[in-house]
Amino acid sequence: MHRWSGSHTTWSVSPLVGLRPLFCELRGVRTVARGAAALLGRPAECADGRTGRRGTYGATRPVGPSCFACCRARSVSGTAHAAPTHPAIRAARRRGAGSARGARRLDPVGIGVEFRGDDEALELFRTAGSEVVGVRVRFEPGLARQLCSTAPERATDSIAMARIVFGAEYMASHCVIQGNVNVNSPLVWDDTMSGALKVYTGANQGCLISPFIIGGGMGPVTQPALIAQAHAEAMTGIALTQLVRPGAPMIYGNFLTTMDLKSGAPTFGTAESTLATFAIGPLARRLGMPFRCGGHYTASKVADAQAMQESADAMTPGLLAGSNFILQAAGWLEGGLTLRYEKFVMDADRCGMLHRLLEGLIVDDYELGASASSEAGPGGNYLATAHTMANFETANFESALCDARSFEQWSEEGSLDMAQRANQQWKQMLADYEPPPPLDPAVGRELQAFVDDRNAAVPDAWY
Repeated sequence: MHRWSGSHTTWSVSPLVGLRPLFCELRGVRTVARGAAALLGRPAECADGRTGRRGTYGATRPVGPSCFACCRARSVSGTAHAAPTHPAIRAARRRGAGSARGARRLDPVGIGVEFRGDDEALELFRTAGSEVVGVRVRFEPGLARQLCSTAPERATDSIAMARIVFGAEYMASHCVIQGNVNVNSPLVWDDTMSGALKVYTGANQGCLISPFIIGGGMGPVTQPALIAQAHAEAMTGIALTQLVRPGAPMIYGNFLTTMDLKSGAPTFGTAESTLATFAIGPLARRLGMPFRCGGHYTASKVADAQAMQESADAMTPGLLAGSNFILQAAGWLEGGLTLRYEKFVMDADRCGMLHRLLEGLIVDDYELGASASSEAGPGGNYLATAHTMANFETANFESALCDARSFEQWSEEGSLDMAQRANQQWKQMLADYEPPPPLDPAVGRELQAFVDDRNAAVPDAWY
């Protein structure tokens, strides 16, 4: 089945059977699996030959300018390593990459969150005594953990609220909520992530186990080693779920991408990340696991050519690798730090095209169109044949945003590019939106009572 939920911008697609790139043949899969097993069985060594603490990839690592969730999660759990010493990072800083637009070092005992264009929020944090530099607010690790929605306490609240809506008996045998659980790469399961995993699994709810690795930052820069690490991290998380509750639903997740080794900035839609995606697919199938991969990822700040190139080259390989579940299918900009409605509807339009691609070809007498060939005849025109008339509405996917008119027609209509057409579309979509039926009043009151009780139980804090 192919299912797409526009409200959640997630995809569920059946794997394309038989897609086996040469570099992902069984011999290669076994080699990577052995590498993963080796990682699970011994501590790895960092680039200078020292053994990293707790079996990780070293006591030092480069931290780049857009170290969003990945690096922030490490600081949240209090496992951030010392300041970066990678020679490429040092060289970039000497060239001036340490400016506001270049590489920024993440404080090893805190994290920085940007509040661009929100002076009121910045002033609130400054008044409360937080360290504010430019548009960045520094958070203490413990505080950031409390704000983390995947923390065990938040997971417990989520399960409790879901039971109010669906009922405990129904949830005992049905998955109605899913936790997105990231390994604290490299090779660390901290109490925040593992705690949330145990809560969701114990309630028989789904877990998406996703190693979130940027090559050269939280894992090796070479793809085979990076793939082996990701496979090892995913397998340990899956094993933990089954120790908590055998048979609990989970998804083998994957988020592997690359880094600009001159600045430390994450990059998306690259050739190397595409190869890693194609290799991970057979590994997931070898375990018999549903597989998450792909998404319309980009580092671009606007919905431009870079955004669409990177997004297309990140999304399509995920589909071709056989993903069963695709997260972040629409809207991504600036490495996930921002969302723009124009990009959202552009991505959603492309999801429709990819949906059609996944349907594949049906080859039968009707699809071969012998009647159309007979009616048109040699040198004839097929546009007016009965076969064309019967299929003109469904034969091709019709994009709501692409413009195939002549230059003159396009000019007469205002010379709008795709981003401008997307702007018009999302505004019309919001104007036409009809809210879903309201929640049952009794359920709504019970949910509100739960929220009120939790608010009363949690002490007030400046955040």
